[in-house]
Formats: sequence, C-alpha cells, structure tokens
Amino acid sequence: MRSDTIKCGFDRALKPRDIIDHATIMNAFALDMAMGGSTNTVLHTLAIAHGAGIDFAPEGLNELARRAPYIRKVNPASKVVHMEDVDWGGGGSAILNELSMIDGALDLSRPTVTGQTLGENIAHAEIMDSQVIRSAADPYSAAGSLAILCANLGPNGSAVQVGAIDKKTRNHSGPDLRIPGGGGWGADGRTE
Repeated sequence: MRSDTIKCGFDRALKPRDIIDHATIMNAFALDMAMGGSTNTVLHTLAIAHGAGIDFAPEGLNELARRAPYIRKVNPASKVVHMEDVDWGGGGSAILNELSMIDGALDLSRPTVTGQTLGENIAHAEIMDSQVIRSAADPYSAAGSLAILCANLGPNGSAVQVGAIDKKTRNHSGPDLRIPGGGGWGADGRTE
C-alpha cells in the first residue's frame, strides 16, 4: 500500500470498522481462495470479523468456493512460481479483476481505504503473466482452494486447503487417527 493512500485514510479519519462488513470479509475470502490461500487466513479473518462485531458463519465459505476459482498457485504448491512473481504477474488487483467477471464472486461496491470502491480500484488491472495468474476460464480448479469441513472429526468445523492436497489423496477409507489429549480431543480419545 502506498504512503499517500494511508495518508488519505488518516485525512478522512477512516477506521477499519468504516469499511469492514460481511461483504468485505467475503471479498477477502474470495481473493484468498483464488490465491490458494492458507487455512490460517480463515482463522485470522474470522477473528477480525468477530472483533468488528460481524456475525460470520464459516460454512458460507463453501458456497463462495463454488464461485471463486483457484487461479494462482505459488510455492510450495508450485515449485516454479514464488510470491515475488505474483506482483510481476499482475498482483492482487489482477486476481480481483479476474474474479469480478464471475457473477457473485465479489461485491464491487464496497468502499476501500483509497476512498474508491473495490470495483474502481481494480477496473484496469490486468493479468501480465498467465504462467503466474491464470484466467477464470483456465483455473487450476473451478472451486476455490479452501473448504470448511463439518463432520464427526471436526464437529465445530475445520478448514482445509484443498488446493494443496494431491487429488489422489483426497478420499480416505479406513480408520481415523485420534490423538488423545491434543487438538480438541479429550483424554479418552473422544472429542470434547
């Protein structure tokens, strides 16, 4: 972010709660899913939503994942593309602009720290290197890279980075591995 953008926000006495709402959280998740984002992003963004007083059900992310394709893959998911390559490839704005062409993937009317809407900010962004950022017409996956799982092993939900899982290992039949006393498990090996 440029220093003049930050100054503009200060000059307008802009506060995070002035721009963060349910739609901006969904926009952030759409970008994260398109970028092959981390499960940590789910935890941190949910914490931001909670801190802002936004009621956010993580299960809604699965519906968003069906609209936001996985179009950018970097190390470790790709051995040849690194984070610094993304800027040369068009950056986050190019990824968002690509997502903007998909009905329901983004809310382009949301205000940003620049004083413009998201749509205005990304209107002229372009993919500069299709080896780094793919088009929505040629994604790594038609679904976003994150999913929320709710089942017997994670009754309160858990996030998984689907984009980082080899397709050959996505299905499992057989016993589960329970670690007593750790990761939310009781001392008897059952969920708490």
